[in-house]
Amino acid sequence: MSKKSIATVLSFMSTVLFLTAIQATAQGMLPPKCQILDNNDNPLYEVGFGYASEADVGGDGEYGETGLIKLYGLVDGGYYRDVLGGDMDIQLYGGAVVVSDRTALRIPNQLVDINLDIGWTWRTLSATAIQANFKPGLYSDFEEFSSSALFMPFSVAVVQSFSDELSGIIGVEVRPRFDLVAMPIVGLVWQPNPDVRIEATLPVANVSWEFEELWRAYCGFDWINKTYDIREKRGLAEEDREQVTFEDFRLYAGVARELNDYVTVVGELGSLFNRSIYFKKDVDPDVDQDVEIGNSVFLRLAVRGAF
Repeated sequence: MSKKSIATVLSFMSTVLFLTAIQATAQGMLPPKCQILDNNDNPLYEVGFGYASEADVGGDGEYGETGLIKLYGLVDGGYYRDVLGGDMDIQLYGGAVVVSDRTALRIPNQLVDINLDIGWTWRTLSATAIQANFKPGLYSDFEEFSSSALFMPFSVAVVQSFSDELSGIIGVEVRPRFDLVAMPIVGLVWQPNPDVRIEATLPVANVSWEFEELWRAYCGFDWINKTYDIREKRGLAEEDREQVTFEDFRLYAGVARELNDYVTVVGELGSLFNRSIYFKKDVDPDVDQDVEIGNSVFLRLAVRGAF
């Protein structure tokens, strides 16, 4: 089954669950508490390192093998009430990907994305909310930056609280000039008790369990599709590739340990699968535009917490 087919099935299942929950609670008064808006553990800061083991590029390693190293950091820019009738939050993110081997496909050596996530939420007394996010950022190779590397994704979603334990979301992220222009935002978040939380959502799903006072175990699924602007100089402008897109699905499990009120350490191990790399505008007959990448094991280590 292709990536698009899997994504379509998952989106359909999440939408059915969301609409079923709406119908089941339509007759009652909905409480104001929301698992999505009121009960999240977004950190004030996080810095991390990730590594994906080497995998074949192209069928049977046609172009060689390569691995990925990722460094990233984020910081919370604050939460502001009563902005245009709603609440606004800001987060700054920066990440860099280093490719261990360019291979015969000539994958860019380093890629960087720096973005500012500006969110705005308007809530009603009936436990319904409208959530909008504007995420301007620089997505580029590291060798040369230009105005074309500035991308402006944005999203709109409806958030509904069905009970104190169950909330749902449905919406879309629109990403002009990305390979995948529209990314679904859909699913349910359920917290049956204080120790267990289930986020059956797309593009990121997660199940977590706090098994000790300072320990939390979790597993999850991510759908990643990210496009970068690139600049190649090979003599003829019409031969220069303009963009590269990395896409993969990932399954993982991890643990988080709170050391104190300000520091939590995170360790994560998982698998990358259904991977591909896509180049836009390539006239080189010896290099494909859309190439599969083999499955890979990945490791992530991070430190997060409050100031």
